[in-house]
Amino acid sequence: MLAYDPGIAVPFNNADGLADIDLWQIWDAIRCPVLVLRGESSDLLSAETAAEMAARGPKAAVVEIKGCGHAPALMAEDQIAIIDDWLAT
Repeated sequence: MLAYDPGIAVPFNNADGLADIDLWQIWDAIRCPVLVLRGESSDLLSAETAAEMAARGPKAAVVEIKGCGHAPALMAEDQIAIIDDWLAT
């Protein structure tokens, strides 16, 4: 049983020209702390893109949540603790 809609990424895969959109300049302009929560099985946010988000711009803290699609529901205590801990720093 899937815990997310497997068709969530279909509009992104079929959108004309969407792959050519480059938002890194906007990302690089962010100056506040950023937390990125990536579901391990995400169809939308690749591990490579998340790593790039950690390496440039605001240098986001990236946490990958195992056994989760896109996006984490943030209903489990361990997922909530990730945010609590990040906000406490």
